[in-house]
Amino acid sequence: MVAWRLVRGALLLAALAPRLIARAQDHGHHDTRWEEDGHDHDEDHEDHDDHDDHEDHEDHYEDDEPDEYALHIENLIPEASFTSPFNSHDESGQRFVPNWLHGGDALTKQSFVRLTPDTPFASGYLWSKKPLGTDVFSLEWKFRISGLQETGAGEHLGLWITDQARPREGDVFGMDAAFTGIGIVVDTKRNEGDNRHRDVSVVMSDGRRTREQIQSNLVGCNANVRYWEGRDDFNVLRATRIRVNENLFTLDIDARNTGRWRRCVTMNTVDLPRGWAERATAGLLAGNQAESNNNDVLSLRLYKSADSAWVLEKYEGEDEDADGEWGILVHHIEHEMFTVHNSLKSAVQLLEKAETSAEHRITALENKLSGDIARKLEERMRALEGQVHRSVTRSVHSKVTAAEKTMAERMESTLSGSAAQAARTWRYPFYLLCGAVGAMCLLSYLKYNELRKEHLL
Repeated sequence: MVAWRLVRGALLLAALAPRLIARAQDHGHHDTRWEEDGHDHDEDHEDHDDHDDHEDHEDHYEDDEPDEYALHIENLIPEASFTSPFNSHDESGQRFVPNWLHGGDALTKQSFVRLTPDTPFASGYLWSKKPLGTDVFSLEWKFRISGLQETGAGEHLGLWITDQARPREGDVFGMDAAFTGIGIVVDTKRNEGDNRHRDVSVVMSDGRRTREQIQSNLVGCNANVRYWEGRDDFNVLRATRIRVNENLFTLDIDARNTGRWRRCVTMNTVDLPRGWAERATAGLLAGNQAESNNNDVLSLRLYKSADSAWVLEKYEGEDEDADGEWGILVHHIEHEMFTVHNSLKSAVQLLEKAETSAEHRITALENKLSGDIARKLEERMRALEGQVHRSVTRSVHSKVTAAEKTMAERMESTLSGSAAQAARTWRYPFYLLCGAVGAMCLLSYLKYNELRKEHLL
């Protein structure tokens, strides 16, 4: 899929390159031309389209259109509106939409704002910094929901006109239920068995309704608003347009950007407090679940009048090709390269997860192997120790027994010889002792007699 996208983009670039080079030489930089000549281009386009059908009204428009067009432009609320190209950059070089905050996974490109890439569980928002400042408004919102999965993907993309100056996460299509205002929600995920599902729904609350009360009062219609990027005829001109008149609250939809509008919702907004719209801010919020979509916003025009959005095409024509082949090419390349980048990023993440999983498995295997080896070594050491102990014990016992036997024999032999020799030699000392005693007795007797003769005794 990624390789096919690169090939398709290269073929389109090769086909348009000669005309783009000639155009660049004739007109210089695209941005300057668009700003200086965009109005004339739109008028020429409109005159060309309407020549056959409205020839009899041309003189009337030539007289009246300048004032009407100036009034139409004057009714635009610039702080709450935007359209491509997005050429503002912040300090880090990233594109942004002036007067709007962005967050989450939202990313601004030259030709569109991608609130969520085709990535599971991605979410992003774009929120106006300033309130509308008008009680009556109309709007036209142009967007594209597409993805690589053929059916059943996505979650929600919503345009919210509420009292929330910043998005507060909640469970009403990603919004907190405690809001005052209106939300226009496109939900491409049809849950099995949900008979209340509408592809396009209007959510309304006065700030006191619960989630259950809000969802039980949804009104809307079904429309084929999601594009499968695997189709051969998919291109960046595929889009959906919604326009709203807040005064009577009617919502029309041009699901396939063909210029054929149909009524989707008509409802009463009397439950909303007086002056709510003047204090409200506009915001765009999108979210994916496990099955994801690209949620791209192409333009949003808010007017401080009830009918300006309904006459928008009269003055600005079908603006998807208002910038000509150059704008189409830039838009196409951005879309394709973003998808390629996202696919490569997803592939890298999968590889990183696989690497982490492999590392964990290797570590577990190493631990298991080391444990098994240690256990087996310990068992073998114990067996070897037992074997050595038994062998040494037997050897020592036999040697000790032999030594004891030898020593006993030697001691018995020695003692036997000593006893025999002692038995033979004891008489001589005895005889000498007896002779000595007898001699001493004799000497004592003789001494006695001598002393007696001397009359000493």
